[in-house]
Amino acid sequence: MSDIVPDHVRVILLFLTVVSFLPQCRKLRVHPTSDGISVYYVLANLIVATELLAISFSFLVNGRFEGSDIFVNDPPTTGDNINIVQLALVCLLWLIIFVDCLAYPSPSNAARFQNAVTVYVGFLLVSVVPLLLDALSIGALFIDARDKDHRWLLALFRRLHLSFINPVMPVVGFSALCFQAREILSRPTTSRAGALSLSGLALQAVVFDLLAVSWMGRLVFPWKQLVLPDEGDLQKVYRLARMWYELGGFVAVDNAILALVQASVLLLSVCRGSTKPSTRETQPLLGNRM
Repeated sequence: MSDIVPDHVRVILLFLTVVSFLPQCRKLRVHPTSDGISVYYVLANLIVATELLAISFSFLVNGRFEGSDIFVNDPPTTGDNINIVQLALVCLLWLIIFVDCLAYPSPSNAARFQNAVTVYVGFLLVSVVPLLLDALSIGALFIDARDKDHRWLLALFRRLHLSFINPVMPVVGFSALCFQAREILSRPTTSRAGALSLSGLALQAVVFDLLAVSWMGRLVFPWKQLVLPDEGDLQKVYRLARMWYELGGFVAVDNAILALVQASVLLLSVCRGSTKPSTRETQPLLGNRM
């Protein structure tokens, strides 16, 4: 068990999460353009947030009758409910920014509209949608949550995500930095950040750092069942680290990656905006001298 973060701390982090997204949401509404924001950057962050929500939903909602010794308590506690609210909130906030970028497209984003929507809808069909349909079927008594076939399908879903889809999420998270860096570097050196909120980036870098640390102490993990590796046994250390990641550590890792990405985007935006063109470039063109 490692669920040690108090509930009031989790609530405070919920509030800070909302605060960290407000500057970006407000800027998109006040200045209705997504110029300077790569829609693929937003999409990558949204996909990671959706995957975290899907896994949490599968443990807390779809598997609530069978119990669990990982990720959530058995029975679920208030802290577990706050956890899924936290993940759902981050997903919702990224979705709002994603929709705003599509509603207020820049010239660069307009051509990417269809691709971005297609990718996200496709990801929803293999992540959240099956879980929602399953939960609705259980609620309507169409499916017995304790049925052997249902439990087998749920286990298959978790194995698919925990072993194959979720391990790719760090790559998706870092790809967000690549997409946004390309967008920033394609702009004139003297241009400002456009629709990108620098204060929002700074707040998110700090808040998601705090969230990454907190996630290491707010999920259930069977530490007592593990045998610590001998000193120098790197193979067992790797196996232990991999097990920790697959059974819950990925939440902390993905939040830490987002914090690093936002800090990097902020640094790149500030450095790019402070770059001044050479004197020769800024001088007006003169007529031909005699």
